Amino acid sequence: MAHAIPSTAATNKRMNLRAEDNGSPVACSAAVKAQSRKGEPSVQPAWNLLPSTTDRPAGGAAGVWGIWVWMFRDMITNDDLTADERRTWTFLFVLLNIFGAALYCLNVYRNRR
Repeated sequence: MAHAIPSTAATNKRMNLRAEDNGSPVACSAAVKAQSRKGEPSVQPAWNLLPSTTDRPAGGAAGVWGIWVWMFRDMITNDDLTADERRTWTFLFVLLNIFGAALYCLNVYRNRR
C-alpha cells in the first residue's frame, strides 16, 4: 500500500510553518509537537514514511557478522593454504566482506570438509 506524500507547500501550510523554515526537520518536529499538545491530529512529515533500520531486529546483521568471523577464522587457521593464498583470501575478505566469506566457503571450506 503506497502512501501519498503531500506537497511541501501543503504540509507547511497545515503545520503553520513560515516560508524561511522550508520544512526543515527541526521546524517540522516542533510543529508536530505543538499540534499534538493542542489536541489536534498531528501531521507526520514525509521522512517519517520512509522505512527505518531501527524497525527491524539486528539478528540478521549479527548472523552475517558471525559467518564472516567463522570463515575468516577458518581461513587463518587453515594449514592447507600457502602464504600467498592466505594473503589473497585475506585481501578478498577485507575488500568484499561477506561476499569474500561466501566465496571462501564455496571454494575452500566446503571442498576441504
